[in-house]
Amino acid sequence: IESITSPAPTTRRLRLVSSDGGPPPTGRPGQHVALRVRLGTAFLPRPHTLPGAADGPCEVTVQREPAGAFGGWLLEQAAAGQALEVSRQAGRFLWDGGPAPILFFAAGIGITPALAFARTLVDRGWPHRLVVDWSTPRAGRRAPWADLETIDRANLELNLRCTAQAGRLSSADVVRWVQCFPSARCFVCGPKG
Repeated sequence: IESITSPAPTTRRLRLVSSDGGPPPTGRPGQHVALRVRLGTAFLPRPHTLPGAADGPCEVTVQREPAGAFGGWLLEQAAAGQALEVSRQAGRFLWDGGPAPILFFAAGIGITPALAFARTLVDRGWPHRLVVDWSTPRAGRRAPWADLETIDRANLELNLRCTAQAGRLSSADVVRWVQCFPSARCFVCGPKG
């Protein structure tokens, strides 16, 4: 672990570097790595999506869950300099920058692959349209994409839905977005509920 930052009270962002001096894993937008740490006598493997631009620094964002052992360890005990096992990047939840508009419906920590899509779009200067509709319980959760809000990009639209006030994403909301972008490719990521 090279560094740990806190984008929100129950969330940690880890920047990872290789302990042998080699390059850390990088991935395509939407891919994940599995992190493994020894806690007591058990090894806990946990998959985490890479939220950065493709081929950028290896970072993962972890949100603490009420009964989550890995998230609890990360928020309470992890420190820069500690070693984790990190797998190669994997997953087929990908966007390659293709020309179709992209509608990304995210909820909670499901914002992570959408961030990878958006950061890659900005980093590579892709001209394609990306719309991210993110549902989160509280309005103060803008921190994960704060760096993207300052970028003036006509082809990147970020919509925050505070479910405590506006309610959850509805089928009517989805229909409105699809009517605006009828040829869009859609992605959905978030907790089952």
